[in-house]
Amino acid sequence: MDRAKRAFKWAKENPLTAASGVAAAGGATVVVAPALVTAPALGFMGFGSSGVAAGSFAAGVQATIGNVVGGSLFATLTSAGMGGYGAATVAAAGQVVGGIVAGAGAAGVLAGKIGNQARRLILTGRTKWRRINWRSKMTERRMAKAQAKLRMMKMTRMTKKVAEMNRADWIIGSRIKSKL
Repeated sequence: MDRAKRAFKWAKENPLTAASGVAAAGGATVVVAPALVTAPALGFMGFGSSGVAAGSFAAGVQATIGNVVGGSLFATLTSAGMGGYGAATVAAAGQVVGGIVAGAGAAGVLAGKIGNQARRLILTGRTKWRRINWRSKMTERRMAKAQAKLRMMKMTRMTKKVAEMNRADWIIGSRIKSKL
């Protein structure tokens, strides 16, 4: 349950990447098993196992075109609905479309990840893209330590100078007071 909540929260925060992931997964599913999509789609349009369903979208198209020519798109879709020679053609077309959708979805996921990295770079103020590995992290830590050490040395020098100036002021001030 916790994973589902985290996934839902992530999807709310990254809607484009989430939608792209769903498209990629759906497209890949169509590539692997095109009948899962093509058979219901053909049935929805009116291309059933017994031919064109009366009163459906397919019946309207058939009424518009009149006599159906063998090998035409309509004939192929009718054959696919009935499980004939058109089934392989429609499945192949579904796989092509599924591949395009899967590729577009994968590109969207990649773009979302790149966009997130770009946002991170902008928010952190880094100006160059660079790969962060443990060596660069160690170098950053060493640099931070060296800078802190340098600041301490400067502070120490400044403190000594201030102390010397205060001592000089005290000596000068005491000499002036003694003369008064």
